[in-house]
Amino acid sequence: MDFKKMAQGLMGHKKDLDTSGIDLSSLITDSFISEHSSFSTVLEFLKASGFGVDSMEGLSGIPVEKLNEYISKVTDFNDWPQMLKTAMSMLQK
Repeated sequence: MDFKKMAQGLMGHKKDLDTSGIDLSSLITDSFISEHSSFSTVLEFLKASGFGVDSMEGLSGIPVEKLNEYISKVTDFNDWPQMLKTAMSMLQK
């Protein structure tokens, strides 16, 4: 992947985080993670990632390609934007 595409991906990732206007820890909860993955808690989900983060907010510094790859492997989502969209729609119910 060239630098321009990578930068666009990162900007899209940042946009997803910024436009939510919601604290990610409130959005992606233990119950959400347990419903959509084999993990029981957000902390388990984060530790298994190998990204070295201990909060959902810490994911903002992860390259979007790596985050999408991890999300698609360990959850029932295809990528990070789909995971966020689902979490936001559940919050609105």
